[in-house]
Amino acid sequence: MFARKHLQGINPATGEYRILLSRVTKLTRGSVAIAAAKEKCEKDLRDLTVTAKQRAKRQRKDGRYIQTRGTIYVHDARLRVAAKDSIQRKKEDRAAKRAAAKLLKEAEEAEARESLPLTSSYESHPEI
Repeated sequence: MFARKHLQGINPATGEYRILLSRVTKLTRGSVAIAAAKEKCEKDLRDLTVTAKQRAKRQRKDGRYIQTRGTIYVHDARLRVAAKDSIQRKKEDRAAKRAAAKLLKEAEEAEARESLPLTSSYESHPEI
């Protein structure tokens, strides 16, 4: 059907109804263009897949990004890690100080309870 409708026609020089070379040439050029476009699309899809996989590797397991854009150099990465470590150490130090203060307060309260004289309720209220 396609060949009859689009490739055949009347040759103006001879008046014959047959396959026209100009239409065949257009068909071959179009098919070459389509094949090139298909190859480009496949290449773009492969590149996109590779990029997505690399991005997934850069992501941490909990969903946070290690790097969002640009190039990261080893020196910069070490500085970032050192900064995060110092923040983490500060947090741990504050938590240890809070725990030590809590233990000290509990110990003082226990010592204060032990230093109170033990008296029965009868001795503290002789009128009963």
